[in-house]
Amino acid sequence: MAFMKKGCSIGLWVFILSLILVIVVELTILANVNPIRKSPDGIRDYILSLTPIAMSKEDAFEIISNKNDWSRVFEREQGVLFHRTQISGWPTTPGGGSIVGETSIQASLGTYRALSGFLIERYVRVQWAFDKDGKLVDVYVQKLLSL
Repeated sequence: MAFMKKGCSIGLWVFILSLILVIVVELTILANVNPIRKSPDGIRDYILSLTPIAMSKEDAFEIISNKNDWSRVFEREQGVLFHRTQISGWPTTPGGGSIVGETSIQASLGTYRALSGFLIERYVRVQWAFDKDGKLVDVYVQKLLSL
């Protein structure tokens, strides 16, 4: 066998192929089973399917607080800080970001361990920004590392 002549053992090839399989499973199957494993844009799309733009703050809060697997749901009397992103029409911060909305709701969607990351746990937080009339104007998703 060609790979045996180059000094690679069958065990090494099995390990490499197994690692590739684990990564493929994580990126495809698990993201469809658990929405918080999706990319931030994928999570945002999922959130907007539950709480569409222009939804009232009261209706959004009811939906958000009734999700059994979401925790630490609370309302804030300030908008959502978009770090390092300037959003047209909203005030900017000294750090170059923007504060979107007049009030907001924040919730933790949960944590998960990435298979390819072994011991790295990811924490997913979502913030909903509402205008002065209490209508949803934007959603901000953060995936943070929890070591």
